[in-house]
Amino acid sequence: MWTSAILAKGGADKHEALFEGFAQAVHGGSAPPKAGKKTYDLSVFKNPNQEFWTDPASHMTPPRVFKMQLQFPESRRRRVLFEVDPDDRHDDVYRLLQRKLTGGLAELARSTILRVEARVVFSVPGEPIEPIDFRITAPRWCTLECDGKDGTIRRHLRPWEIETDGKRVAAIPESTLVA
Repeated sequence: MWTSAILAKGGADKHEALFEGFAQAVHGGSAPPKAGKKTYDLSVFKNPNQEFWTDPASHMTPPRVFKMQLQFPESRRRRVLFEVDPDDRHDDVYRLLQRKLTGGLAELARSTILRVEARVVFSVPGEPIEPIDFRITAPRWCTLECDGKDGTIRRHLRPWEIETDGKRVAAIPESTLVA
């Protein structure tokens, strides 16, 4: 398996020809299929009862959504951002959506989630409690880094079915998965 990127002038047809020629010359074969363009799928957040397992060794809570941006199906230009207090565990974005959307959570199911901001809390014995806030915007943007506690959260995105591409995510061993 190999990865390459082309930085060259010209349109997609020229890039494809260069890419194919490079694959033949360097690797002696045809280029691998293109990776999918969609990286993050936020539809998992349409279910307020969705359970996100966590690796007990990571000492982190499941993510708690405190901001959600929606796009309504009637018009791609109509968007709304719902936000609750991230420090108040009793303030729930799904209760807010149920109260404020005319169709309640059924309206959420019909809408497209464009962005979520969530918090994970690390509670490692002997260390201060550390909340980590992060943002994921569909289809391709995430504020999480790849190392440290950010990396720990990032490694959970694929098993949570948020990251659909998974290129930058290290695999979590099956033995650590908890339902």
